[in-house]
Amino acid sequence: MSFGGSVQGMITTLKNNSRLAGRRKKYFDLKGSTKYLNKRTNFRKATPDQLKKIREQIRIENRKILYLNHIFIRVFFFLLFYIINILF
Repeated sequence: MSFGGSVQGMITTLKNNSRLAGRRKKYFDLKGSTKYLNKRTNFRKATPDQLKKIREQIRIENRKILYLNHIFIRVFFFLLFYIINILF
């Protein structure tokens, strides 16, 4: 059974990965750090009026995207059926 080369390649890859992992900071180690937490939880406060405006703006954007998708799908199927009718 000659599989020494492939096994050695896997061992080398694992060693290289473990060497790289040693330099990185792990997520769970950073979680207890106050420096990390202060950066992650510094959010701006929004008033209820601002939240309503944001929701309405998102709804309008979603309607535009949905409308464009419907138009694209209709044009695509129209062209598809048109080409099929011409060919057959």
